[in-house]
Amino acid sequence: MPRPFFKAEPDLWHYNKELSADKMPASHFHPTYEVYYLISGKRRYFIKDKSYEIRPGDLVVIPPQVVHKVSNSIENQEGDYHERYLLSFSESSLSPSLQKRFTKCHYRLNEKDRQYLKELMEKMRDAIKNYDDYSLQLYNAHLTELVIYILRNDSQIDDDTADRSKTRINHILDEIAQYIYANQSDNGLSLSLIAEKFGFSKEYLSKKFKDTFKCGYSEFLTNTRLSTSIRLLTMTSLSVKEIAVKCGFSDSNYYNAVFKKKLGITPLEYRASVKDGNI
Repeated sequence: MPRPFFKAEPDLWHYNKELSADKMPASHFHPTYEVYYLISGKRRYFIKDKSYEIRPGDLVVIPPQVVHKVSNSIENQEGDYHERYLLSFSESSLSPSLQKRFTKCHYRLNEKDRQYLKELMEKMRDAIKNYDDYSLQLYNAHLTELVIYILRNDSQIDDDTADRSKTRINHILDEIAQYIYANQSDNGLSLSLIAEKFGFSKEYLSKKFKDTFKCGYSEFLTNTRLSTSIRLLTMTSLSVKEIAVKCGFSDSNYYNAVFKKKLGITPLEYRASVKDGNI
């Protein structure tokens, strides 16, 4: 049985000149924030319903419960070497006011911002690496500084979302993802319907989903519905039955079964864990 997605301790990974093979699993989501800072190489991120070409000096923010996937860049589908920092931390690490403002996904940093944030992330890495009684407090202090710095300098940090290097199919996949998010309550949202609407054969579109998201259309749709349902579980008082309908599941029993298979607990158990502070 899958392990429940309970609150993660803060962590930081630093890959030094790793080959950019597609090591990340299929499009997925988790209950923590992720902050990804690319030092060298090129990568491509798909976040919720939009894709981004990531270059050195780019910062990517993935909010909790948002479907995402990182892969090789469009320019080099075989992969190249890259270096990056990746921070992972729970929502409770940030105050509610910071959570509300920390919502943009892609920042293109200038040279001054790059150096400042790189040094700050290295301090966070050292706080965890040299662990003692003060490490967690020091890590959280640096984390708050990082988020506030990004928010205070947002007007100087360019969010280049309209990347001209995208291919036609990448733009269309973004449109398809946006359509899926907007219409996920429709439980008849089949691959055939999407293929016909966007002018592709089922076979071609199925292949492109697997190439891009490392999962089939059905799994992508299910992950989209689950991530939306989790936000409704935590932010509203809607019943499980109402949430199942809003997210396009055929009935609450099926929703319960899919949720437990993916997260290891039922929707009601998840909601209770959030209230108890365990997620």
